[in-house]
Amino acid sequence: MTIERGVLLSSNISNSLDTSGAGFLPLFLKGTIIKGFGRGSKELGIPTANLPVEEYEDILKDIPVGVYYGWANVEGLNNNQVYSMAMSIGWNPFYKNTKKTVEVHLIQKFDQDFYGSQLNAIVLGFIRPMCDFKSLDELIKAINDDIEYAQTCLSTTENTEFKNHTFFNSTLNNSNSNNSSSGSDGTDDNNSSGVSVLSLK
Repeated sequence: MTIERGVLLSSNISNSLDTSGAGFLPLFLKGTIIKGFGRGSKELGIPTANLPVEEYEDILKDIPVGVYYGWANVEGLNNNQVYSMAMSIGWNPFYKNTKKTVEVHLIQKFDQDFYGSQLNAIVLGFIRPMCDFKSLDELIKAINDDIEYAQTCLSTTENTEFKNHTFFNSTLNNSNSNNSSSGSDGTDDNNSSGVSVLSLK
């Protein structure tokens, strides 16, 4: 299977376009890590941190499903260190999922899980649409290629700057969580569940 990476395809967009034209990026997400299907570590060898998609539903409904890249951290982990990440939004056709998921893979090896911890993520670019695969090996290869592509994209000066964004400051995040609706600075904190989506540029 040939996969074209870096081109955003959406039924809501008449033509293919570079992700620099995607108006919803960068996308700032934060939420509490929950248990997923458990396949990332066991079957794929690629563990993911799952976010409660129900809390994002109103905002994510207009975002094309697919695989994205960016930066993320887990609050309290290694002094809030920020890691490169690849993230999927949508349904996994290979597993015939009927439930939409938001799954973040931190590109770093860890010995523990992070259930109940807060994850902060800045989504910067689109990698590829969701695809079905003929075999598990084909899926694993595609994910590893996604990770490699993400690392290449994140090595650019423009994307590297986001690694030091003030969004990853836990004090700032906690302060933002207490704000409601959109502010004059462009932030958009939604609901009182502790999960927020920011449209900060």
